[in-house]
Amino acid sequence: ADTIAWDGEYDVVVIGFGGAGAVSACYAADAGAKVLLIDKAPQGMEGGNTRFCGQIILNSDDKEAMLAYNKAMAGDFEIDEELFDVYAEGLTQTKTMLRDFFGVPEENFLDWKEDSSAQPMIAMFIPEYPELEGGDALHVLTVSDNVCNSALWKTYRNKVMSMGDNIDVWYMSPATKLFQDPVSRAVIGVEIDKAGETVNIRAKNGVVMTMGGFENNKQMVEDFLGLTKSAPAGTTFNTGDGIKMAMACGADLWHMSNVSGFNWAYQSPYLSTCSSASGLAGKGIYAGISGKRFMDESAGTRHGRIDI
Repeated sequence: ADTIAWDGEYDVVVIGFGGAGAVSACYAADAGAKVLLIDKAPQGMEGGNTRFCGQIILNSDDKEAMLAYNKAMAGDFEIDEELFDVYAEGLTQTKTMLRDFFGVPEENFLDWKEDSSAQPMIAMFIPEYPELEGGDALHVLTVSDNVCNSALWKTYRNKVMSMGDNIDVWYMSPATKLFQDPVSRAVIGVEIDKAGETVNIRAKNGVVMTMGGFENNKQMVEDFLGLTKSAPAGTTFNTGDGIKMAMACGADLWHMSNVSGFNWAYQSPYLSTCSSASGLAGKGIYAGISGKRFMDESAGTRHGRIDI
């Protein structure tokens, strides 16, 4: 750290002002940290995919059921047991977190499983995969009476703005490099392109990378997913920057071939290795590179998982 000309210092630097970045920054600030939260989007266009998604929140009172459900969802992908446990536990705390920490009034919550007025579009998520064990215990919440309205994103953003004494936000400031101690290998800071000016920020207690995916990086999509033609659904700022920076620090890649999306299967030359939704029921059959069918073509389109 002593060999770098630092332009500033924070306890924690969070890269990416989407849902995950907002929550991370707020929790760090609540614990007393001075936080820098940066995003490469201009102000008003930040938020990542959290801003534009359906705002649908998974929730459950049954941790064991969620363990079973998510293990079934994982299929052949190997996932650490501790991660399974943390995720299942988190699903039981979602509503409490949003109410007690993010200030969502109790009357604002809508449980689409319990409310008889649930729209058909939402019903498919309760659960989205009813054939999997544990799905009956899954609930779907929103923090408003509708979906696709950025309500959850606004909840997170408002909390960040309310903690301005401990959280500084920089827009149009993409991270360009991580500084890594050559002996301990710890990441100790970030190089940032702040509106065209290179700024080196030291992070005394860590860098949190919440930079989204790579759906708008055509080369990465082809390299990792085998898709030479695709229409990405995601913010134009998700170009895999975080993956490149992490690789430069020696990070291993994990599950990079796992794709979520609608109607992508027919676009890939590696059909038999993709986990994809059909969405083209009754319009033909799919054959992999072996010439054999590998999936149920009559299955309805869901968020990318189908048994093959």
